[in-house]
Amino acid sequence: MIWEQSVSSIVMLTNLRELGKKKCYQYWPDDCDQYSDITITNHKTEVFADFTIRTFFLSKAGSQNRRVRQFHFTAWPDKGVPDHATAVLSFRRKVLALSSSDNSRPTVVHCSAGVGRTGTYIMIDAMLRQAEEQQHVDILDYLRTIRNDRPYMVQTVEQYIFVNMAIYDALTCGNTEVPVQNLLYAIQQLSVVDRRHKLTGYALEFQRLEDVTSEDIQSGNFDVGLSRKNVKKNRYPNIVAANGNRVILSTENDTEIGDYINSSVIEAYKERKGDYINASFVDTYREHNAFIMTQAPMENTIADFWRMVMDYKIGTIVMLNNSEEEREVFPQYWPLHEAKTYDSIKVRLVETKHLAGNIILRILKVSNRKKQLTVNHFQHLTWENECVPTNPQSVLTLLHEVQKSQQKSGNSPIVVQCSNGVGRSGTFCAIASCLERVKQEQVLDVFQTVKSIRVNRPGAVETLTQYVFCYNIIQKYLDSFSNYANFGDVN
Repeated sequence: MIWEQSVSSIVMLTNLRELGKKKCYQYWPDDCDQYSDITITNHKTEVFADFTIRTFFLSKAGSQNRRVRQFHFTAWPDKGVPDHATAVLSFRRKVLALSSSDNSRPTVVHCSAGVGRTGTYIMIDAMLRQAEEQQHVDILDYLRTIRNDRPYMVQTVEQYIFVNMAIYDALTCGNTEVPVQNLLYAIQQLSVVDRRHKLTGYALEFQRLEDVTSEDIQSGNFDVGLSRKNVKKNRYPNIVAANGNRVILSTENDTEIGDYINSSVIEAYKERKGDYINASFVDTYREHNAFIMTQAPMENTIADFWRMVMDYKIGTIVMLNNSEEEREVFPQYWPLHEAKTYDSIKVRLVETKHLAGNIILRILKVSNRKKQLTVNHFQHLTWENECVPTNPQSVLTLLHEVQKSQQKSGNSPIVVQCSNGVGRSGTFCAIASCLERVKQEQVLDVFQTVKSIRVNRPGAVETLTQYVFCYNIIQKYLDSFSNYANFGDVN
């Protein structure tokens, strides 16, 4: 079918296995294989946070070779919907950007049964095309049309609601992508005050972001973090880790095991450790759960913080607050001299280094009875709350040092911590994700990057000043290269 219909793009919306059941046979080779009279070569595989792109070359005797791209969305549950439309809309933009502009070549869309997720995606795509071409949409009429072609398209009410939500989201947010060669011009335009609203383009864009993400906060589920036993673990009552993306701690009591003797110690009741910490996983453009954004530890959560480090084998911590800010004091959660034990986790300071850009690197050894980790703890000393650093280059320096640390420590998440775990932490993660895409594709989209982070950590990038800084720091990065087309090769 792919060959006969001259298909150049395949949209795959199922995983090979879901909930322990086989949903789809792997119809492509890992390397190269022949299927009937067609030879398929898996030329390239690119993995992103929510999807994977595979490039195949198809060959057949007596015919010219063909290229087919498979766009595999990996975060869509069977018969359900993603929690938010952001990832699906980002995926669709990628499909459109890389697909053939020749409308005579159809796109194959499939899930497991070819009706639920398939129908949902096709409706979103078709309605956004209709909105662009005709300035209106008729969702129900189109559903009737495609069900005439293929019965049961869009299986559930939940999927139909998701179609409406995704279309509203896309039309409200618009296209905020900026090719890097146009970034300076875009920054100039965003700095201009709109006569009608008396706000800059930056302010209007940030207000739009606030509007669309406030709905996510209202619909989010925060009952674990707001429960009676956990509410005291939140530094600020209005900043709580959402259920779906919170970091879950192990609840095993890490007790020492001595030499065996046939006798037993009966302990008094010991409360089981809780699994809550005010911390959330956050994706970057290419990597799922690349960061853990969290608040500054409190006296009653320092042990939980180090438990998180051990549970997830953290090798890099980024601290963006000082020990005292305004009228607030944040407890120091690492020892200065002798090793200190937090619950059953031992932390020892090995070395302290002062880096450029007012950055301190502390090398820590963190251990329990099962394992030992080397943790690089970076602290930025001149980034005030709800503000941006006076020296923008210091953020680029910090990012570079963090990248080097990660190359040594592996693929575990990077813990990013400020006073509340949303403002400075969100800005740092947004800049890192933006840079990742800029290097890969030479495209910047601050709006969608922050919106995606807010899906996991509501309120990330607190202020307009921080939002504008995300644009300016990328331009500063680009200014260090004479030829923008070549900077993607630089790490």
